[in-house]
Amino acid sequence: MTNTALLLVDLQNDFCKGVALEVLDSESVISTANNVITTASNKISLLLPARTGILLIT
Repeated sequence: MTNTALLLVDLQNDFCKGVALEVLDSESVISTANNVITTASNKISLLLPARTGILLIT
């Protein structure tokens, strides 16, 4: 059996534009993460949202 995992770690509002820990080009990072999650969600068998990340396992 083959499993594929997608692990996104530390995506927090604290790193978005206009807040204390703003990351350069954070809007692009979030947009890309959302696109990857949407694409992967069509192929996953398990979604584990966590405080520090989202784990998708197929």
